[in-house]
Amino acid sequence: MLRKILAIICFLGMAASALADSGKLEAYPSPSQNGTIARRVFTDEHGRPIREIYYRAGFPQKEPKDDSGYSPSLINLYSYDKDGRKEWMGVYSPEYILQRASESFDDSSGKQKMWQWRDADGIVRYQMRNACSLDFDDTGTRLIGICGEAPSDLDLFSGWGKKFDGLACGIGLNRDKGKLEDIRFQVTIRNVTTSALKFNNCLDRAELKVELRGSSGQLIRQDPTRLKKLREMRSGTKIGRSEIGPNDCATFGIYSLKEWDRHLPAGLYTLTVRRRTDGKEFSLSSKPVQLEILAEEPQKP
Repeated sequence: MLRKILAIICFLGMAASALADSGKLEAYPSPSQNGTIARRVFTDEHGRPIREIYYRAGFPQKEPKDDSGYSPSLINLYSYDKDGRKEWMGVYSPEYILQRASESFDDSSGKQKMWQWRDADGIVRYQMRNACSLDFDDTGTRLIGICGEAPSDLDLFSGWGKKFDGLACGIGLNRDKGKLEDIRFQVTIRNVTTSALKFNNCLDRAELKVELRGSSGQLIRQDPTRLKKLREMRSGTKIGRSEIGPNDCATFGIYSLKEWDRHLPAGLYTLTVRRRTDGKEFSLSSKPVQLEILAEEPQKP
């Protein structure tokens, strides 16, 4: 794998250098949310992009005619297979330090390309298949979120809670041991029937009840003022209902556990999430999952 990446980088570097004069600068009419103001695209002899450089605006200046005065913020490199299909993409910092790479692979029929994202540490945490996208934990071995049709070869690592009105709820942790600020969770709803169903969707955190219990089973009390603020945080512009197809899943998050309790002490806990379906009650419940909060390192004087 490393040889392949190095070979691709070497090839693309030479190809991009040869085409440096033909790179096309596209100026945005206004900066994007992250401040990107322009993009330069380099193509191969077939007109396919092989390198993209994104620029961020510096101090206020006139509309650019070229990239002078603009700082590169992101660089993408691409390669293609013998059939002209994109097979690899690398995302780099301006210093050409690899941030993450996406690589394609064929499905069981050998015809359809699917994608997985490999982070700089070499771990695959996201996979995009024909009919679904999958999220994995920080080890890349546990499935923690599903969006789209439920796959036949994988299931949520923590499993599903009790079915209610044709739906089931499951949760997944990015890690089951760590400092409070490093632990996040996703919530997935699955339609276990053969018909499409409706469920509440738009008020993201308002649809959740997060329950934490200590090692002896005691319920951890949460700050009611903090809970009220969380339930006012909207993921949509208005209350709405979404449709979920047969055997389909919808995933929500990623939520930080610290959002619900900013001062949770070190120790062992059990996490359960309850969610609304198409009514006012929190009728769906996940299976409980266990986690361990590690103590914060003392600050150096």
